[in-house]
Amino acid sequence: MLVTTIPTLLTYAGTSDGVVNFLASKNILKKESKESWKMFFSILSVALPTLVLLVMYEVKKWRYQSMKTQRDLILAAQKEAVLSYMTTTYGLNSEFNNLNMRIWIEEKNPITKIFKYGTKFNDKVFFVKSISNISKEDNKNKLYFTVSPNFQGLVGICYNDKETTHISDVSGFYKKHNLNPYQKKLVSDTKFVMCVPILNEKNQVIVIFSFDSLTEIDIPSQHKKNIYTTIDYFCLNLSNNIPDLWKKKG
Repeated sequence: MLVTTIPTLLTYAGTSDGVVNFLASKNILKKESKESWKMFFSILSVALPTLVLLVMYEVKKWRYQSMKTQRDLILAAQKEAVLSYMTTTYGLNSEFNNLNMRIWIEEKNPITKIFKYGTKFNDKVFFVKSISNISKEDNKNKLYFTVSPNFQGLVGICYNDKETTHISDVSGFYKKHNLNPYQKKLVSDTKFVMCVPILNEKNQVIVIFSFDSLTEIDIPSQHKKNIYTTIDYFCLNLSNNIPDLWKKKG
């Protein structure tokens, strides 16, 4: 209420002689400076609400960033707990506990697809959403893959098959998937990759979670189903409870 009331009073003070005459009669300001004060009040009537709104925006922004930081820390802790559980329970390579987790969402802006990723406007492109603490801050967080009509990488296969899948060593696999030189460079040292698609009620893939390592990791066939079930549940739970994860902003 003050944001609107105070500027109104200041506007009145800047356009009416009544306020400055009253202040002058009380010797609060000099009579010869009345016009200067009227101009000051007029300027303040515009500047004050702008300043207040700016402060409110910065406070809101700070609160949002604080909540986002807390969310990312909780997400990283959950990821670590789940991977640690599976590593211990199924006797996996210790590197499984240190997997990078990346969240892939669809780029729907045709201009971005054309000029940033060099794809066609009608191609479906998934890119890595930047989230702190769940993966190493390397250039792989700048990766993107086309998933339709042609597909690239395990993300593309995961999108089209709509099933969780993994490859213990993708170094040879990626050579067969029409990656451009930029993509090849970013994935050249990657070995293990696991992808988990999240579907909506229309059976459409809305987000893909991937886990990767520079180390080759074998998944024992006798534990594969249980590992997939555990990782599926973890990713689905994140998607349902933190929907901002699969939105471009947030």
